[in-house]
Amino acid sequence: MAWITIDPTKVPLSAAEITKIDCVVGRVTMPEIVNRVVRMVQGRVAVLSPIGQPGTIPEELEEAAMALVVERYLNQVPAGTLLLTEQRQKAVDAANSILRDVAKGLFKMVSPDVPAAKQASPQMETIVPGNRGDNREDLHRL
Repeated sequence: MAWITIDPTKVPLSAAEITKIDCVVGRVTMPEIVNRVVRMVQGRVAVLSPIGQPGTIPEELEEAAMALVVERYLNQVPAGTLLLTEQRQKAVDAANSILRDVAKGLFKMVSPDVPAAKQASPQMETIVPGNRGDNREDLHRL
């Protein structure tokens, strides 16, 4: 997997949730929250591994980073805690657990200096129909 940037426009929030938070005076903007979370994730990675380019995180940690971005964005207002559903809270807890494991070296990820061509990728075998030998002539011996 590669090192990626987090696009603030791709954060999984509804338009209604964004509108509710956007009207708060003095709030921290989504791009700034993304930037803070990315730096925090890089800090956890840097404990035992090299880090990628500024503003990037390992793709393996994208889901964890998104969960933390959502939590921090919603928690800017008291009503935001109501938007932090049980499912979102579980995602935040899992994200924090994964990042603790990263800092302890228990969660491995691709180093930023490994070229994409050398990174492990799922292997897929393509099966094409061929002469299986199960036509009438071949089956008459059964």
